[in-house]
Amino acid sequence: MGKKAEKKAEKKAARKAEAKALRKAEEKKARKAEKKAEAVKAEAAAAQAAEVEADAAAAIEAEQAEAAELVEAEAPVSPPARKPVLFQKDYGRQPYVVNVEKATLANKHFRKTIWTGEHLQLTYMTIPPGGDIGLEVHPDTDQFLRVEQGTGRVQMGPAEDELTYTRRVTGDFVVLVPAGTWHNITNTGRDDLKLYTLYGPPDHVAGTVHRTQADAETDPNEEH
Repeated sequence: MGKKAEKKAEKKAARKAEAKALRKAEEKKARKAEKKAEAVKAEAAAAQAAEVEADAAAAIEAEQAEAAELVEAEAPVSPPARKPVLFQKDYGRQPYVVNVEKATLANKHFRKTIWTGEHLQLTYMTIPPGGDIGLEVHPDTDQFLRVEQGTGRVQMGPAEDELTYTRRVTGDFVVLVPAGTWHNITNTGRDDLKLYTLYGPPDHVAGTVHRTQADAETDPNEEH
């Protein structure tokens, strides 16, 4: 091979080496940019999650503060018996967002009605060990219940003395009660049974709070 051919080969090899080095540099730069983008994305997701958690915590704190400011009002009943009924602010008929799991677990009342609309109502319930929601029937109201904590026994049937449907429920279970169906849920565990329920249409007076089952049973606004 002559000198001219050798120089030409050397230049060609140098160009190939330069192109290869350039590709490697570009690939390295691209990987670096990709890692940076992933880090920014992860940081944004973490910030968004923290914001959502903060909003949920603020909502729970606001509800707990309102619960502390409950006002007792005398319910109109026929003399001589008069029973105080507890009321709180009801968020119904306006847009409302809540972390329902946290709110349900934070509730300490037997029943707390939080949102009452024209066709739907949201209520939290806490049933002590051995207690129950009380055998009842809603002739024109369908009911959805979701258990967030505890263990219970569900009973349903076509008549008060004919509860032919029985199931065991724990956290994350839902119970669907058709209108006109007799039903009851009993706490069979050692801890409070905490659940929330949706009525369609509403079943309770807006803003009703029953601290205990006894309060519910003596409330003149409730059907007994």
